[in-house]
Amino acid sequence: MRTRLVWLILIAFLLQQASAQEESASVQLRLRDERSAEGSGMDLIFLIGEALSRHAETGEIRMTGGVQVRQGDNFLLVSEEIVATPAIPSQIDRLESTDQLIELILTGRVFASASGVQAEAEHMVFDLAAERLTLTHGPSRVVVGGQSLRLEGGAQIDLQRGIFQSNGEVTFVEGDITFSATRLQVRREPNQSSKPEILAEGRIRAIGSDFSFTAGRIESSADGLRLHFSGGVTYIGTAGRFSAGRMTFDLDTQDFTIDRQTSTPIRGLGFIDL
Repeated sequence: MRTRLVWLILIAFLLQQASAQEESASVQLRLRDERSAEGSGMDLIFLIGEALSRHAETGEIRMTGGVQVRQGDNFLLVSEEIVATPAIPSQIDRLESTDQLIELILTGRVFASASGVQAEAEHMVFDLAAERLTLTHGPSRVVVGGQSLRLEGGAQIDLQRGIFQSNGEVTFVEGDITFSATRLQVRREPNQSSKPEILAEGRIRAIGSDFSFTAGRIESSADGLRLHFSGGVTYIGTAGRFSAGRMTFDLDTQDFTIDRQTSTPIRGLGFIDL
């Protein structure tokens, strides 16, 4: 609860600062964006606190002094510095459209809010064509599907398809239980209120107040109300230590049941190639 409150305060502060910077930005850049599903043809607006410069040979465009990138009410990037990589350096003399750029490289204290996802990191790359955010390394924090995730490694967020994938250790808290895994995928259709689909593999561990258990795999139920653990479940608690084939965890009640007979995944979800 405290983590979510902190995020709400941070987002409110950044939106307030975005409004203030629009009035005080020393440089403003507006690019036409006709291909973005999120933007629906709305312009991509850059509010640059200090300076905008272009490298003569590479065509790279550097924005410094605190930069905000906005598109409508549902897309916001905040960064200390942004470098825009051109698609064709020789044709960047007149910058008018996002088609002329490949990606935005954001460094410093970076914040992103788009398609119901919030992310905070030290370094991000935004692919304009694919509408994909890449968190190159941790530590970082992401809120997706209402769940706050703490990352030690990198991650990718596909904004068009509503897919989050980590490629390093990730930790999240559900009630009084802390979960960790080395690979996590969270999938939800953008702007939908349904619970997200969860898939995790690799050194999965859950720690409660008086118990812990490990497993090789987690996948959510079709309705998103339960997590199914499989791939060799080991439980350690007040009743002792024992192994089982599969365990089901109820996200609402935090009750869990153990199936000793099978270790077959419930749904057989797979990681999506981003």
